[in-house]
Amino acid sequence: ASWYDDADGDGFGDASGAATISCTGPSGTVDDNSDCDDSVFDVNPDATELCDGVDNDCDGVTDPDDSSDADTWYADDDGDGYGDGDDATTSCSTPSDHVANSLDCDDSDFGVNPDATEVCDGVDNDCDGDVDPDDAEGAVSWYRDDDGDGFGDAGTTVLACDEPSGYTADDTDCDDTDGAVNPDATEVCDGIDNDCDGVTDPDDAGDASTWYGDGDGDGFGDAASSTQACEVPSGHVSDDQDCDDGDFDVNPDATEVCDGVDNDCDGVTDPDDSADASTWYADSDGDGYGDAGTTTTACEAPTGYGSDTSDCDDSTSAVSPEATEVCNGIDDDCDGDVDPDTSADASTWYTDSDGDGFGDAASSTQACEAPSGTVSDATDCDDSDATASPGQAEVCDGVDNDCDTEVDEDSALDAGTWHADDDGDGFGDAYDASVSCEAASGTVANATDCDDTDGAVNPDATEVCDGVDNDCDGVTDPDDSADATTWYTDGDGDGHGDAASSVVACEAPSGTVADSDDCDDTTADASPDNTEVCDGIDNDCDTEVDEEDADDVATWYADDDGDGYGDPDAATESCEGPSGHVANDLDCDDAASDVNPAATEVCDGVDNNCDGETDEDAASDASTWYDDDDGDGFGDPGATSVACEAPSGTVGNGDDCHDGDAAVNPDATEVCDLVDNDCDDEIDEDTASDVSTWYADDDEDGYGDPDVTDVDCDQPSGMVGDDTDCDDTDPTVNPGRTESWYDGTDQDCDGNDDDQDEDGHAWEGVDGGDDCDDADADVHPGAEDTWYDGVDSDCDGASDYDADGDGHDSASYDGDDCDDADPDTYPGAPDEPGDGIVTDCDASDEYDADGDGYDLDVDCDDNNS
Repeated sequence: ASWYDDADGDGFGDASGAATISCTGPSGTVDDNSDCDDSVFDVNPDATELCDGVDNDCDGVTDPDDSSDADTWYADDDGDGYGDGDDATTSCSTPSDHVANSLDCDDSDFGVNPDATEVCDGVDNDCDGDVDPDDAEGAVSWYRDDDGDGFGDAGTTVLACDEPSGYTADDTDCDDTDGAVNPDATEVCDGIDNDCDGVTDPDDAGDASTWYGDGDGDGFGDAASSTQACEVPSGHVSDDQDCDDGDFDVNPDATEVCDGVDNDCDGVTDPDDSADASTWYADSDGDGYGDAGTTTTACEAPTGYGSDTSDCDDSTSAVSPEATEVCNGIDDDCDGDVDPDTSADASTWYTDSDGDGFGDAASSTQACEAPSGTVSDATDCDDSDATASPGQAEVCDGVDNDCDTEVDEDSALDAGTWHADDDGDGFGDAYDASVSCEAASGTVANATDCDDTDGAVNPDATEVCDGVDNDCDGVTDPDDSADATTWYTDGDGDGHGDAASSVVACEAPSGTVADSDDCDDTTADASPDNTEVCDGIDNDCDTEVDEEDADDVATWYADDDGDGYGDPDAATESCEGPSGHVANDLDCDDAASDVNPAATEVCDGVDNNCDGETDEDAASDASTWYDDDDGDGFGDPGATSVACEAPSGTVGNGDDCHDGDAAVNPDATEVCDLVDNDCDDEIDEDTASDVSTWYADDDEDGYGDPDVTDVDCDQPSGMVGDDTDCDDTDPTVNPGRTESWYDGTDQDCDGNDDDQDEDGHAWEGVDGGDDCDDADADVHPGAEDTWYDGVDSDCDGASDYDADGDGHDSASYDGDDCDDADPDTYPGAPDEPGDGIVTDCDASDEYDADGDGYDLDVDCDDNNS
């Protein structure tokens, strides 16, 4: 066999080297010579292609687009630096017109991308999912219009591109709670600035009143002096009816008096109704006497009127207090007494005590009119009896009624006619009569006897069938004769009469019989002599119609459940079907109306349609059952049967998507196993119980971005299970890297970016760093400084031996400050002699100002050494 050197030990031999022929391969050789670079272990046909300028898998192609670490690039058609997430490609290097991000929401418009400024144009310019937000460029202020009058409240605004509901562009409303108040409103007198012009109730308000000057203060104004205003101006009133505004006593409310002035301003001077006008009385007949009932008032006496009131009839001059009284129904002399008995032409009247119109000549009186109970006639013969007088007719009453001196003569008005009663039956003969006040013997008052020779014949006699007019009514043997017979109509001629149709007569009328036992006289089929049959008629007149013993009765069956089908075990015979019976016997259960031959078979354990079978498979409500071969309670929709009861091994649902696996059914939990466990037509969806969370690994360093995740059963392309990358755009930054200090980058993602001692402050040698010793966590700005230890713990740059910060180290630590607690004490500080403090640290006595070694108490000039 041929063997090839495998210098890199990757299992693939050197394609350019010579082969060794032997039965067994020498050490370090293999029988494959497909390695294109036998010096590198990671280069061979099984290697993964990477973007590294090497043909890693020896296929002759270097850095192909499907290299395992190829980047995803997104088309940037509009050249704005942001890519289209729906137009992606993978490549080791950036393709033309592509970028690494997919943040563009409209790759056809250069002005639309995450860096664009949002403007009011109906477009999501900055790709944040919000179109025309309130802070978009070009947004305008809108003002709240709570009262809906089209004018907004300047104090309640919002910014928006389009007018929000309840807002308006106008901000001139002065009261946004009242729709009747706005700049377009009409000003009215109501204490409100209706039109928002800053003026309330101006004089030109729509309903401003007109007021009139009231110069005389009488409450009435001068129509010629007016002004407009909501409220009444001083010296003005609403009334304009004053006719003289210079006179307080002249106005429409003034009282008119007889003074030659129009006091009440009605245009009339001294009218008749003036308060002090006089009353004048009509003297229509010109007799000098006035009528007290006909008056007028006026300041002066009108023509035909005077001041006298004593005339009692002003229509005639013949009546006055000076006239003579006569019987004429008039009070001629106006003394209040009309037609007194003393009138010049009074008459004589006679007492009529019995009120018959005739008076007693012995009793009389004088008067214009007849006094009550008197008449002008004096011819009564008995004034105590009203039935006796010359004007009366004589009557049979024992009185001389007509005053002719005779009593009850035969010519009396009410004398009776009397008739002979020869047979003594109390009824007289009309042809034998006489007239008198009293009846003569053998006579009676009535004349109604038709045979005065037979006492049994008269109007009171009873008529009988004997050929005689017994009761004198002119009719012989009438139908109502006492012994007349009742005859019955025989309309059908069957010899039996109708009891309801009869006639009484002495002889039988035509078409009648003496028998009244016919029950139907309209047909000969009904009579006591007939046989009963089923025809709706009482044929034999026994008061029963079509009874059970009729010749042609039928058989009927009980239908107790009212379904139209009868019980064969409950039969009866009759002409007509009894109530609750039918002519058929087909019911198999007459206690259930839903059981009969016409019923629909249903699954209820009953033979509903009486066919001898119960709950057959063809029942209308038979169920569909599904085979459940795996016994998980869910059936196979493709294997069905129909029956009232579930056959063995079946269930009522067809929801199983794999009836051969009991672990697969709609109640199962979806897991990541490439199986649709819960039969929802989805396999290994991201809601599976054991799904994993994956993290974007855009820099392909094996560490994911914790902020960019996906939940899935399978690892999505470009994602990993690790979420510890702190910069997923840089493959040199991840937890597996070694930190390079002081380069501004947290390479190992431990949160300590250029802060080696992890005290929260980066070394001051890098941008933004302020730590003066990044090897000591106790040294950093803000740390507590311990003096005189040689360490600047708070990094403030001051000497650790200059506690008071005066620029001089303490004399105790090789400095020259004699008091390191006082910033005003240090060499060269101004000294104030005599204060007991050696401020300048010159070691001289405080009282030797010139430093010549002599104190002031012995130095004659301590300012001159």
